[in-house]
Amino acid sequence: MEPMGSHRYLRFVTFFAFIGLFVCVGGPRAHAALCSAAIDCGDLMPPLIPVTDPNYNAGFQKDIEIPFYIDRFASHEEAAQIEAAFSLWQDQLETAGKHFIFVKTTDPDLAASSGIEVVIGTTPPGEPANFRVISKDPDTHELRAARITIDLRGGLAAGMLYFDPQKPGYEAHGSSPGAVAKAIMHEVGHALGLHHFGGKACTEQLSGASVMNGMCGINDFGAILDGVPRPPALANRPAPCDVAAVPVVASATSHGGRSRSSEH
Repeated sequence: MEPMGSHRYLRFVTFFAFIGLFVCVGGPRAHAALCSAAIDCGDLMPPLIPVTDPNYNAGFQKDIEIPFYIDRFASHEEAAQIEAAFSLWQDQLETAGKHFIFVKTTDPDLAASSGIEVVIGTTPPGEPANFRVISKDPDTHELRAARITIDLRGGLAAGMLYFDPQKPGYEAHGSSPGAVAKAIMHEVGHALGLHHFGGKACTEQLSGASVMNGMCGINDFGAILDGVPRPPALANRPAPCDVAAVPVVASATSHGGRSRSSEH
């Protein structure tokens, strides 16, 4: 039997997850039962953000444009990776019949009021990037605006970085979109209502299985812990079960403005 962290195992899991996703999208509304018609994603299905979390949200409404703004202090490479993260999510969701339209804007006020701001700044220790709900519908919890902060200039301590352009894994290479894009995909997952996987990224999570894993090492290029090399933790793009887990906030017409009904 192939070990769980091997490339053959991950290809095997991904193949059958794609089959399950194709059959079950549009199936039962219950999150846990989403893939039951063909495959149980089980431990590969990221949980939804719990209602007790201060950043709990039901995700953005589908079939509308969601503007995102990239901090003007981002370098050309950083901005390209951030934009790639939104594109990868949109492409994977579209393939599954979930229509979310992320549109880059140069208007920070627009993103701050009805979209996603991506800001380069300091994050709490242990958080390469973080997500914050700015506004949401008080009744339905539909997300209206959010802020993603990514720490590209600092880290745990002086001289320690989460992201380092001089080290492997920072830039896009082959099928890997680059460290910044991987981190932003994780945070966009929160804007779609998804929570973290439990466990430690380098040792307890199934490496490369989800964008909702944590980072392992600088640039998520892996780390050596107790003399044992560990692989990167984050997936290179939203996995089939990441996509299947995203709740869909369907638009509905109302006299008072935007309204919605929830479906998967």
